[in-house]
Amino acid sequence: MTLAIHGRSIQSDFVLDRALTAGLAATAAGPEVAADEWVAADEMGLPGNAVAWAGTIFGHGRTIEVDGWLADLAAAPRGARDLLLAGPAGLSWFRAPRPPQIRLSLDASATGTGAVLVTGRVRGGPGGSVTVYRERPGSPRENAGSARLAADGSFSLVDRPTARPLLYRAVYVDAATGIPYASLLREPVL
Repeated sequence: MTLAIHGRSIQSDFVLDRALTAGLAATAAGPEVAADEWVAADEMGLPGNAVAWAGTIFGHGRTIEVDGWLADLAAAPRGARDLLLAGPAGLSWFRAPRPPQIRLSLDASATGTGAVLVTGRVRGGPGGSVTVYRERPGSPRENAGSARLAADGSFSLVDRPTARPLLYRAVYVDAATGIPYASLLREPVL
C-alpha cells in the first residue's frame, strides 16, 4: 500500500506490504492509514484460500496492530481516534482519547522437545497481562494461555501445540479504552 502526501511537493511512501486499505484519517499531525494485512493458508503449506488478518494502523512513523479486522479509523474531536473492529462477535466501536500508542512485539521458536517458546513485549501499556492464541487460517483460533507482563513489559509463555504449522497472536487489552492491541506473527512455526 502506498500513501501519497501533497504539500509543497508530492511525497509518496510504501507503508504496508500485502494489505487492504480500510480507512484514512486526516489528522492535524498528518495522515493515518487503517489497513488489514494477511497471512494466507497456502503460504503456510495448508490447503484452501483462508487467511489470518491483522488490523494495522500506520501513521507518524509507527505501526500499531489491533486484534480483529480493522473496518475503519477516523479522527475524532480533540485528537481522539475512533476505531471500528470486526471480530467473531460482530462489530465493536472504540474511542481512544489520543492516537493509539500501544505496540506489541512477538516471537515464537520451536524447542527440541516439541514445545514452542512464545516471547514478546508490550510498549506503552500500563501493565497487566497478554493472551496468546494459536491460529491457522480457516480454523477457529485457540487460547494458548495468558502471561503477566514484567516491569519492562516483556512476557513469555511455553506452549505445547498439537498441530503445526501455526501462527501465534498476542493480545493486550487496554484497560482504559478496551482496545485490543495485538501482534500476529507473519512467519509460521513449523
